[in-house]
Amino acid sequence: MKIIIIGAGPAGMAAAIAAAKNHDNDVVVLEKNDIPGKKLLVSGSGRCNVTNGINIEEFLSRYGGRDRFVKPALLSFTNRDLMHFFNSRRVPMTTMENGKVFPRTERSRDVQQTLIDEMQRRGVTLVTQAAVRDVKYQPESDLPFTVVTADKTYQANRVVIATGGKSYPSTGSTGDAYAWAESLGHTVSTPVPALTPIKIEGDFTLKSCAGIAMPCLSMTLRRGGRKVTDFSGDIIITHTGFSGPGILDNSRFMTPGDELSICWVDPSTAVKLDKVIIETLEQAGKKTIKNALSVLGLPDRLLETFLTLAGIELDPRPKLGDPPSKRVMASHQFFPCRIYGDSPGMTKQQRKDFVKYLRESRWIIDSLGDFNDAMVTAGGVITTEVNRQTMESRIVPGLYFAGEVLDVDADTGGFNLQWAFSSGALAGKSCRK
Repeated sequence: MKIIIIGAGPAGMAAAIAAAKNHDNDVVVLEKNDIPGKKLLVSGSGRCNVTNGINIEEFLSRYGGRDRFVKPALLSFTNRDLMHFFNSRRVPMTTMENGKVFPRTERSRDVQQTLIDEMQRRGVTLVTQAAVRDVKYQPESDLPFTVVTADKTYQANRVVIATGGKSYPSTGSTGDAYAWAESLGHTVSTPVPALTPIKIEGDFTLKSCAGIAMPCLSMTLRRGGRKVTDFSGDIIITHTGFSGPGILDNSRFMTPGDELSICWVDPSTAVKLDKVIIETLEQAGKKTIKNALSVLGLPDRLLETFLTLAGIELDPRPKLGDPPSKRVMASHQFFPCRIYGDSPGMTKQQRKDFVKYLRESRWIIDSLGDFNDAMVTAGGVITTEVNRQTMESRIVPGLYFAGEVLDVDADTGGFNLQWAFSSGALAGKSCRK
């Protein structure tokens, strides 16, 4: 049987390895780049987060409502199977505290080379710099598929499309396959960037805090004044907005113009924040407001920014050069952490503003990252037209899809790469029969 696999990313290489398990098959992989696995090399900042260490059943909730569709593929080639594949080929895997699984060497090139070596061992023909221009289907032919490249035409019994989506176009993921799929009768859901950071509208008041990471914050997304969803997760402040897993994983729900509100303290503290602040400052002695409120657990730069936004002087103690009136007032009644009063200290209104920032600071989303920023693509070949048990098209017999080309996208943490490997392995296994 002649099998052509288009795309030598993780899904394509997994499909080739599985299809070539039957040595009677003639398996050819066509890759537009000069090397296979180019996008794989940049995965996890070059460290290659291949999967996650949680129970495979827990994976199902990480695919944006596609749990029913992804289940057969994930269960047929699990995260344990994937780790065993690399461990048994002298690329040991290690699981981090957050569940992410990396090669122990933390080199994505080791993962890439292992896949290349395995394809070679199984007799797969890899053709690089072979950009596919068209895929045609003639059902009455003995070799019904015709795959056209710039300088050659291939005939095949089976075709697996594993070209990826549109994210990181510099690695060759430019959405070529969507046109082929549509020409063969498939429906393509509009591809959009996913797992992307967001930019905040206007002059971003937290830009001085860029680089600060905050764990497990509670957030709410609103559109037109109505709540879209509540979620939580780790965030990273950037110069223009927010990133981090909590933002990336939920960017699929966001559109420009939406309002994002963030609670910067633990929810149990947020409900009694007024009381906590008052009691803290009353017992602070001669500490400055900033030093006293360090009990809130905010990084210094972030705490300073919120205090400043509320109009609170970070260190109200008299300084050299202050007018005599301020020095005299301070000598009689000065308490650095005084809660009320015009100056020095924190007025009632300032405290209300400060509490409001911590409980629910609100931001308008200006834009989401484009395909150059997005880790994956949402949208693609719709899943209702693909048999989830085999990855075969329900429209064109002998045509298979795997990986990001399908309308499946997952959370960060290794779930997207696991989907690529699992769906590729299932497609390869199915088309070799």
